Amino acid sequence: MNYKIVIDEKKLFQIISPVSRFCKSRIRFFEDRSLSYLGDAREPVSFCQLLARYPQTCRLCTKCNEAANSRCKENRHSFSYLCHAGLIEITCPVWYKDIYVGNLSFGQFRRPKKQPDDASLAYWAGLTGLDPDKIRKAYMSQPLLDDKGIAGARTILELCVEKLLKEDVFYVGHQDSINRIEQYVHAHLSEPLTLEDIASHAYMNPSYLSAMYHKTTGMTLSQYIHQVRILRSIYLILNTTRSITQIAADVGFKDANYFSKVFRKRTGLTPTEYRKQIAAGTITP
Repeated sequence: MNYKIVIDEKKLFQIISPVSRFCKSRIRFFEDRSLSYLGDAREPVSFCQLLARYPQTCRLCTKCNEAANSRCKENRHSFSYLCHAGLIEITCPVWYKDIYVGNLSFGQFRRPKKQPDDASLAYWAGLTGLDPDKIRKAYMSQPLLDDKGIAGARTILELCVEKLLKEDVFYVGHQDSINRIEQYVHAHLSEPLTLEDIASHAYMNPSYLSAMYHKTTGMTLSQYIHQVRILRSIYLILNTTRSITQIAADVGFKDANYFSKVFRKRTGLTPTEYRKQIAAGTITP
């Protein structure tokens, strides 16, 4: 039997957001199933914020996140690692009922006495078109963390994971049919995705499928489809130079205005505003 682990995002935010504010450093939850961050990701981190504006450097960050997530699948203990820019990130795997769900992470931090070398600055400047001095200044603005600080950060993340498990942030949904439905959604994201088509693929009555999915996951099928489409559109905004209209079509919205409305409801910004604020450094992905 294949299980789906459902995440209560409201409870998740209620637990990690206050800890982030207290520590003055963002804690994010990376969900393995969607390969995306959940929670409050808008707190600026100067250097990372700078690189995230540009597709080529953003992709370097994405690769680091995915590599750390892969390591978490083989490790039940917190660990620290250096990202592509030599900054420290602390990560703690989250396992529920022997199923890997995702990870919590702190970061990124600068190591004491660590400065970027000229070769690295030139490389990042070549990818972004930014002045190397501006990149150096942003890098040096990252908060410092020594070995004792890393140990403390690992402890905080481990305690947060214990709290998430204790407060039933995760629970088991079921069953193979849920996985089949969601796999179909991901594979046909650019298509209309009607309830009837999905039900036919899952060999289920449409009304039964709708009720079962809602009861099992806590969200309607329509909400899930919108969530996947918006997460995919954010990825495309960050990692491509496609127009907003093209991105809307790529994720299944024929009407770009409706796409903008749904995007704004989930993120608080229109797609155009989101792209501009990423470029301006007002928010980070």
